[in-house]
Amino acid sequence: MHGETPYLAVGSGRVTERDGLDAQEFVLDSEREVASYTVMFHLAPTRSHVLAERRIRGVDVRVLAPLGGIAAEEAFAILDPWLAELSAALGPFPMPRGLSVVLTQSGGGMEYYGATTTSLRALRHEVFHMYFACSTVARTYRDSWWDEAIDMWYELSADPAYAPIAEAFRSDIVSGRSAVAVGFDRRAYDEGARMIQAVATEMRGRARMVAFLRDLHARRSFDPFTTWDLADEIQAWSGQDFRERFRLWLYTSPGAQAAAPAPSAWEWLHRVDVTLPN
Repeated sequence: MHGETPYLAVGSGRVTERDGLDAQEFVLDSEREVASYTVMFHLAPTRSHVLAERRIRGVDVRVLAPLGGIAAEEAFAILDPWLAELSAALGPFPMPRGLSVVLTQSGGGMEYYGATTTSLRALRHEVFHMYFACSTVARTYRDSWWDEAIDMWYELSADPAYAPIAEAFRSDIVSGRSAVAVGFDRRAYDEGARMIQAVATEMRGRARMVAFLRDLHARRSFDPFTTWDLADEIQAWSGQDFRERFRLWLYTSPGAQAAAPAPSAWEWLHRVDVTLPN
């Protein structure tokens, strides 16, 4: 960066500033091979942002927040109990350099390897993705329905009345996409989460499903796998065969309505608003 305005930098992994240069130069090192689209690198001038750092539950957390807007302390207050819960349920926080958060005023968020751009409202959702999406990784975009579905399921299934997907449900959530389109749609957040609830029901409840996810994360982190691999893992753990149900629920055209995804209650999760406060 050229000019007199100093900048702040956060990102996925180790971010360092090079000294002895005429310009400000920052270097991002993810410290492991990860796909470029999973990496976040964010620069912001000190006149509009502040960087706060804290160690929470053994995790180094960096929050880049807009001046005059939502404070980093509000994010820390959410992360303290949430990181404790996730580590107890799913295992130690999986990102070796902790967590970088670029905090936005409103909207949803986006997860990256060890980082997220997010509102407070979406913070818990995006941090859960550090386990499923960013370390337990889908092999292809078509398989990515399950990381969103698992994420949504974890929070929604805390309600004992949360219902599984109907056996008769049919969709083309992961089929019939172009080569340049993401291979799943917004139904992964709604119907996909209920598919995971169907699995949990046959596993005899939420606690058993969480135990399965903990074991899956421990064994398959950074070992990308497909929907069919997930079905095999479910069968090996529980004895329940979900391959045919996944085929019908995910890869079957329901008819004329297949062209347009159904409206989602979680549309806000897709919108990242980086507008600075007034």
